[in-house]
Amino acid sequence: MDGVAGAEMAVINGSYLTIITQRTFNVVSYNIGTNWSIVPTGITDMDGVAGAEIAMASGSNLVIVTPKTSSMHSYTIGANWAVATSGVNGVSDMDGKPGAELAIVSGSNLVIVTPRTQSIASYTIATNWSILSNGIQNFNGKAGNDIALVVGGTGQLRVVHPADGSINSYSTGSTGTSWSLTGYTPYSNYIRIKIYSYTLGKNLIIDDALFEVLPG
Repeated sequence: MDGVAGAEMAVINGSYLTIITQRTFNVVSYNIGTNWSIVPTGITDMDGVAGAEIAMASGSNLVIVTPKTSSMHSYTIGANWAVATSGVNGVSDMDGKPGAELAIVSGSNLVIVTPRTQSIASYTIATNWSILSNGIQNFNGKAGNDIALVVGGTGQLRVVHPADGSINSYSTGSTGTSWSLTGYTPYSNYIRIKIYSYTLGKNLIIDDALFEVLPG
Protein backbone atom coordinates (compact mmCIF):
# COMPACT_ATOMS: atom_id res chain seq x y z
CA MET A 1 0.00 0.00 0.00
CA ASP A 2 2.99 2.31 0.28
CA GLY A 3 4.37 1.69 -3.20
CA VAL A 4 7.48 -0.04 -1.87
CA ALA A 5 8.17 -3.76 -2.23
CA GLY A 6 6.36 -5.84 0.40
CA ALA A 7 2.70 -5.87 1.38
CA GLU A 8 1.11 -4.00 4.24
CA MET A 9 -1.70 -5.31 6.44
CA ALA A 10 -4.97 -3.43 6.93
CA VAL A 11 -6.56 -4.25 10.30
CA ILE A 12 -10.08 -3.33 11.40
CA ASN A 13 -9.58 -2.33 15.03
CA GLY A 14 -12.78 -0.98 16.56
CA SER A 15 -13.15 2.62 15.47
CA TYR A 16 -9.68 2.55 13.93
CA LEU A 17 -8.16 1.35 10.69
CA THR A 18 -4.63 0.18 11.50
CA ILE A 19 -1.95 -0.27 8.84
CA ILE A 20 0.98 -2.51 9.73
CA THR A 21 4.16 -2.34 7.65
CA GLN A 22 6.22 -5.39 8.48
CA ARG A 23 9.15 -4.13 6.41
CA THR A 24 9.69 -1.20 8.78
CA PHE A 25 7.86 -2.53 11.86
CA ASN A 26 5.68 0.56 11.59
CA VAL A 27 2.06 0.81 12.84
CA VAL A 28 -0.25 3.69 11.91
CA SER A 29 -3.86 3.98 13.09
CA TYR A 30 -6.62 6.15 11.61
CA ASN A 31 -9.74 7.05 13.60
CA ILE A 32 -12.58 6.36 11.15
CA GLY A 33 -15.65 6.30 13.40
CA THR A 34 -17.83 4.07 15.52
CA ASN A 35 -19.60 2.40 12.61
CA TRP A 36 -17.65 1.88 9.40
CA SER A 37 -16.66 -0.71 6.82
CA ILE A 38 -14.31 -1.06 3.87
CA VAL A 39 -16.27 -0.69 0.63
CA PRO A 40 -16.40 -3.61 -1.85
CA THR A 41 -13.20 -3.76 -3.96
CA GLY A 42 -12.16 -0.65 -2.04
CA ILE A 43 -8.45 -1.38 -1.68
CA THR A 44 -6.77 -0.29 -4.90
CA ASP A 45 -4.78 2.55 -6.43
CA MET A 46 -7.03 5.61 -6.49
CA ASP A 47 -4.59 8.50 -6.84
CA GLY A 48 -2.43 7.23 -9.69
CA VAL A 49 0.64 7.03 -7.45
CA ALA A 50 2.23 3.69 -6.54
CA GLY A 51 0.48 2.03 -3.60
CA ALA A 52 -3.16 1.25 -2.86
CA GLU A 53 -5.67 3.48 -1.10
CA ILE A 54 -8.42 2.18 1.18
CA ALA A 55 -12.02 3.38 0.78
CA MET A 56 -14.44 3.15 3.70
CA ALA A 57 -18.07 3.95 4.37
CA SER A 58 -18.54 5.79 7.65
CA GLY A 59 -22.07 7.12 8.13
CA SER A 60 -22.69 9.92 5.64
CA ASN A 61 -19.02 10.04 4.70
CA LEU A 62 -16.73 8.25 2.28
CA VAL A 63 -13.27 8.11 3.82
CA ILE A 64 -10.13 7.47 1.76
CA VAL A 65 -6.89 6.55 3.51
CA THR A 66 -3.56 6.78 1.66
CA PRO A 67 -1.00 4.73 3.61
CA LYS A 68 1.85 5.95 1.41
CA THR A 69 1.50 9.47 2.82
CA SER A 70 -0.25 8.53 6.10
CA SER A 71 -3.13 10.79 5.06
CA MET A 72 -6.90 10.60 5.20
CA HIS A 73 -9.58 12.50 3.27
CA SER A 74 -13.32 12.53 3.94
CA TYR A 75 -16.12 13.19 1.44
CA THR A 76 -19.66 13.97 2.61
CA ILE A 77 -22.04 11.97 0.41
CA GLY A 78 -25.40 11.85 2.19
CA ALA A 79 -27.52 9.95 4.67
CA ASN A 80 -28.16 6.90 2.49
CA TRP A 81 -25.55 5.81 -0.03
CA ALA A 82 -23.48 2.89 -1.24
CA VAL A 83 -20.66 2.28 -3.69
CA ALA A 84 -22.11 0.60 -6.77
CA THR A 85 -21.91 -3.18 -6.60
CA SER A 86 -23.29 -3.90 -10.07
CA GLY A 87 -20.51 -6.10 -11.46
CA VAL A 88 -16.93 -5.51 -10.36
CA ASN A 89 -16.27 -1.97 -11.59
CA GLY A 90 -17.85 0.20 -8.90
CA VAL A 91 -14.28 1.18 -8.05
CA SER A 92 -12.44 1.48 -11.36
CA ASP A 93 -10.91 3.92 -13.82
CA MET A 94 -13.73 6.11 -15.14
CA ASP A 95 -11.88 9.14 -16.45
CA GLY A 96 -9.08 7.50 -18.43
CA LYS A 97 -6.39 8.81 -16.08
CA PRO A 98 -4.30 6.86 -13.54
CA GLY A 99 -6.17 5.89 -10.38
CA ALA A 100 -9.67 4.53 -9.82
CA GLU A 101 -12.86 6.50 -9.31
CA LEU A 102 -15.79 5.39 -7.14
CA ALA A 103 -19.35 5.24 -8.47
CA ILE A 104 -21.86 5.86 -5.68
CA VAL A 105 -25.62 5.46 -5.61
CA SER A 106 -27.03 8.17 -3.34
CA GLY A 107 -30.80 8.58 -3.50
CA SER A 108 -31.71 10.32 -6.75
CA ASN A 109 -28.06 11.02 -7.53
CA LEU A 110 -25.19 9.19 -9.13
CA VAL A 111 -22.03 10.45 -7.46
CA ILE A 112 -18.51 10.00 -8.87
CA VAL A 113 -15.61 10.53 -6.49
CA THR A 114 -12.12 11.06 -7.90
CA PRO A 115 -9.55 10.69 -5.10
CA ARG A 116 -6.72 11.72 -7.42
CA THR A 117 -8.12 15.27 -7.52
CA GLN A 118 -10.18 14.99 -4.31
CA SER A 119 -13.25 15.99 -6.31
CA ILE A 120 -16.92 14.97 -6.50
CA ALA A 121 -19.26 15.05 -9.50
CA SER A 122 -22.97 14.53 -8.90
CA TYR A 123 -25.56 13.64 -11.54
CA THR A 124 -29.23 13.97 -10.66
CA ILE A 125 -30.99 11.00 -12.29
CA ALA A 126 -34.46 10.41 -10.82
CA THR A 127 -36.15 9.28 -7.61
CA ASN A 128 -36.17 5.70 -8.92
CA TRP A 129 -33.24 4.42 -10.96
CA SER A 130 -30.65 1.67 -11.02
CA ILE A 131 -27.37 0.77 -12.69
CA LEU A 132 -27.67 -2.10 -15.16
CA SER A 133 -26.23 -5.46 -14.15
CA ASN A 134 -22.49 -5.23 -14.95
CA GLY A 135 -23.34 -1.76 -16.20
CA ILE A 136 -19.99 -0.11 -15.52
CA GLN A 137 -17.86 -0.77 -18.59
CA ASN A 138 -16.34 1.09 -21.52
CA PHE A 139 -19.34 1.79 -23.74
CA ASN A 140 -18.08 4.62 -25.94
CA GLY A 141 -14.54 3.59 -26.87
CA LYS A 142 -12.91 6.50 -25.03
CA ALA A 143 -10.58 5.91 -22.08
CA GLY A 144 -12.37 5.18 -18.80
CA ASN A 145 -15.44 3.17 -17.87
CA ASP A 146 -18.96 4.51 -18.41
CA ILE A 147 -22.11 3.83 -16.40
CA ALA A 148 -25.30 2.48 -17.98
CA LEU A 149 -28.51 2.90 -15.99
CA VAL A 150 -32.27 2.76 -16.32
CA VAL A 151 -34.77 5.28 -15.00
CA GLY A 152 -37.68 3.62 -13.22
CA GLY A 153 -41.18 4.41 -14.46
CA THR A 154 -40.10 5.78 -17.83
CA GLY A 155 -37.75 2.94 -18.79
CA GLN A 156 -35.28 5.41 -20.24
CA LEU A 157 -31.75 4.10 -20.76
CA ARG A 158 -28.93 6.52 -20.03
CA VAL A 159 -25.15 6.19 -20.22
CA VAL A 160 -23.05 8.50 -18.06
CA HIS A 161 -19.50 9.32 -19.18
CA PRO A 162 -17.49 10.47 -16.12
CA ALA A 163 -14.45 11.26 -18.28
CA ASP A 164 -16.15 14.33 -19.79
CA GLY A 165 -19.30 14.62 -17.66
CA SER A 166 -21.68 13.96 -20.56
CA ILE A 167 -24.80 11.78 -20.57
CA ASN A 168 -26.35 9.96 -23.53
CA SER A 169 -30.10 9.66 -22.92
CA TYR A 170 -31.84 7.25 -25.28
CA SER A 171 -35.35 8.04 -26.44
CA THR A 172 -37.98 5.58 -25.27
CA GLY A 173 -39.34 5.87 -28.79
CA SER A 174 -36.28 3.97 -29.97
CA THR A 175 -36.02 1.48 -27.08
CA GLY A 176 -39.59 1.25 -25.85
CA THR A 177 -40.62 1.85 -22.26
CA SER A 178 -40.50 -1.82 -21.29
CA TRP A 179 -37.31 -3.74 -22.01
CA SER A 180 -34.77 -6.04 -20.41
CA LEU A 181 -31.02 -6.38 -20.62
CA THR A 182 -29.98 -9.48 -22.57
CA GLY A 183 -26.22 -9.00 -22.43
CA TYR A 184 -23.20 -7.21 -23.81
CA THR A 185 -21.10 -7.71 -26.89
CA PRO A 186 -17.57 -6.46 -27.65
CA TYR A 187 -17.30 -4.27 -30.72
CA SER A 188 -14.13 -2.57 -31.90
CA ASN A 189 -12.59 -1.14 -28.70
CA TYR A 190 -15.78 -0.83 -26.64
CA ILE A 191 -18.86 -2.72 -25.46
CA ARG A 192 -22.32 -2.63 -26.97
CA ILE A 193 -25.45 -3.11 -24.83
CA LYS A 194 -28.02 -5.70 -25.92
CA ILE A 195 -31.65 -5.40 -24.88
CA TYR A 196 -35.01 -6.93 -25.74
CA SER A 197 -37.82 -4.39 -26.10
CA TYR A 198 -41.17 -5.79 -25.00
CA THR A 199 -42.80 -2.59 -26.22
CA LEU A 200 -41.42 -2.98 -29.74
CA GLY A 201 -41.21 -6.78 -29.72
CA LYS A 202 -37.62 -7.04 -30.93
CA ASN A 203 -33.96 -7.26 -29.97
CA LEU A 204 -31.94 -4.07 -30.05
CA ILE A 205 -28.29 -3.04 -29.71
CA ILE A 206 -27.24 0.17 -28.00
CA ASP A 207 -24.08 1.55 -29.61
CA ASP A 208 -23.07 4.33 -27.25
CA ALA A 209 -20.02 5.32 -29.29
CA LEU A 210 -22.40 6.23 -32.12
CA PHE A 211 -25.25 7.24 -29.77
CA GLU A 212 -27.55 5.01 -31.80
CA VAL A 213 -30.06 2.20 -31.25
CA LEU A 214 -29.50 -0.54 -33.85
CA PRO A 215 -31.50 -3.63 -34.83
CA GLY A 216 -30.35 -6.62 -32.79
